[in-house]
Amino acid sequence: MVREEGRQVGTVGYVKVNPGAINVIPGRVEFPVELRDLDAAKIVRMWEHIQQRFVETDKAESVGTRCTLLDHSEPARADPNLQTAIRSCARMVGEACNDTHSAFA
Repeated sequence: MVREEGRQVGTVGYVKVNPGAINVIPGRVEFPVELRDLDAAKIVRMWEHIQQRFVETDKAESVGTRCTLLDHSEPARADPNLQTAIRSCARMVGEACNDTHSAFA
């Protein structure tokens, strides 16, 4: 596994599975992946590693994976004022929160 120094974030917003029956192996699965870091080169390396894992899985499982770039945004530091507002709101409702170090421009 490839490790990067820092505070990267990777998210999958949803998973669409077809046909979606509990007793049927899916023929198609779709999911968006978002990777964040303040260093664009780290994001590229993380994405290359993920794609390599897809290639390995495809071969091992006799499946095919196709990746399509949906959006590209340069990394940007999250606005400090927005972070302060989020922290304040979380405290007002009695919740804890973590700072987001990166955002997309």
